[in-house]
Amino acid sequence: MTHQFDPTSLREYDIRGIVGKALGPADATAIGRGFATRIRAAGGTRVAVGYD
Repeated sequence: MTHQFDPTSLREYDIRGIVGKALGPADATAIGRGFATRIRAAGGTRVAVGYD
């Protein structure tokens, strides 16, 4: 299944948008699945998450 993002949300180095307008639960799920797929394909089993 292909997910369609709001084109203003995805940038070269980050994801930005207002929750409930440009970003919603389906977006978070698609981002998480895509990220996990890349990590596992590279042999990774752990991810560290930070914020500022």
